[in-house]
Amino acid sequence: MTSSSMYPSVYVAGREAGDTAGQLKDETLVHAGEGYYTAYDSVPRRWGDYTGLALDPDGVTFWYLGEYSRVQSTARWSTWVASFTWAGCGLNPDFTLDVAADSLSVCQTGSDATSVDLTSVAGYSSAVTLSASGLPAGAAASFSPNPVTPDGSSSLTVNVTSASTGSYPLTITGSDGTLSHSDNVTLNVLAGVPGAPTLSSPADGATAVSITPSLSWTDSGADSYFVEIATDAAFSNVVYSTTTAVNSHVVGTPLDYDTLYYWRVTAQNGCGSAASSTASFTTDTQPPVFCSAPGVSIPDGDPNGVSDSLVVSALGTILDLDVVVTATHTYVGDLIFTLENVDTGTAVTLIDRPGYPTSTFGCSANDVTALLDDEASNPVENACPPDGTYSPQQPLSAFDTADMAGTWTLTVSDNASADTGTLDEWCLQATLCMFPAAPSITNLTYDGSDTTITWSGSADQFEIWWGINDPYFTPGSDCGAATNCSITISNSFVHTGGYSNPTDNYTYLVRAVNTCASNTVTDSANRLAEFDFAITPGN
Repeated sequence: MTSSSMYPSVYVAGREAGDTAGQLKDETLVHAGEGYYTAYDSVPRRWGDYTGLALDPDGVTFWYLGEYSRVQSTARWSTWVASFTWAGCGLNPDFTLDVAADSLSVCQTGSDATSVDLTSVAGYSSAVTLSASGLPAGAAASFSPNPVTPDGSSSLTVNVTSASTGSYPLTITGSDGTLSHSDNVTLNVLAGVPGAPTLSSPADGATAVSITPSLSWTDSGADSYFVEIATDAAFSNVVYSTTTAVNSHVVGTPLDYDTLYYWRVTAQNGCGSAASSTASFTTDTQPPVFCSAPGVSIPDGDPNGVSDSLVVSALGTILDLDVVVTATHTYVGDLIFTLENVDTGTAVTLIDRPGYPTSTFGCSANDVTALLDDEASNPVENACPPDGTYSPQQPLSAFDTADMAGTWTLTVSDNASADTGTLDEWCLQATLCMFPAAPSITNLTYDGSDTTITWSGSADQFEIWWGINDPYFTPGSDCGAATNCSITISNSFVHTGGYSNPTDNYTYLVRAVNTCASNTVTDSANRLAEFDFAITPGN
């Protein structure tokens, strides 16, 4: 309630277990408001909609936060945080016990250790004696110190001298003679050092490997595997390492493009370790990147936003497209980013007000530094703020198979008022099916029966088309189905016999073709690499 003397304030009310059902205790003022607001369409706009309540780990203290009105001159809502305890609430003194490790691994002669942590509840301060049960014959447990007064920790050590191999569930108990609590830990008694793993993928010497490769190796029964990637076979420059419990791993930090790497895996358990042989792989060539850094202001509260265009001249069809967006802006839940291929009219929404409508006002964090990639596992909608690699709001695969060359436009709009910022930079990172260069004729001969053509140039394959008495003929679109076309992967072709009329004029055309995945680079004026010439049989 607001009046000339009472302003939006923070109060708390509650009930204890023995209170009358359906009734709360009297409200208690936590913090008084300092002013009143009369308009929604001007500062502060938010009307006391942020509150929260949490229970402290002590079990009796509540933490509460709520909005209240601050002084009228600034007209800003503020948040007040307070703690309180009901007089009738309380807990009996007690303690908790937790074993830090889930398991211990010991060779048939050896030891392993972990900590046992005890925490006081409601002022508990008695000494607690620790013990272990479930140990196999030939194994013993010790605690140091023992007993322990909470809050405190003890080191648990299990020594094995002759136990049989296997897994044994142990129970660790703490007791003061009246109160008792326990936790479990598994003891693994190992037969010996694990076998050396064999590296499976990527194959030794593999090329064009992803910069975040998926590594795999044979399971040698180890407790863990230590993975290393280095730029030299001696592993003096290790650029990535990790430990995993399974026999595969996806590299989490991108490696460099077009770089030779060496990798190995070391199997580990409580008895020792064994390393695999070393294998190598070379990462893929970096896709071309096209960037614009406009540094333009994003209009506040304008759904039309601001657009920036980038003209790309690279020739090739798109196999995969990723987009990098960098923007400085408060409250990124206001922002929508859209990319359009102007030449085709295809448009994709990259980011659409992250956090909205799940949260009424969307993500309240600042700034966007996002790589949008269809193959990413985390959706950008859930990012607050978008700072990393995410899958876009709509798939970028909508641009696949289109020409990269042309005009691209990024539009960013601010769809709520009060927060401002700039579009700093955006980049297109494309994997392209590149257009082949035009071949050049190096030799042309006719021996009275056969025509031999050779040329220079590089492509996945070449199509040789021919026409009769038509020096300006147009090649077809399907060489494999045509009777006047042949395909070769070499740089030469022999057209054998069949000249029925010595006065006929034959015209030949050679087309260079690159094939990438399901794309075939053909049938466009800037992709044709051809030469024409005529021969008259018998001359």
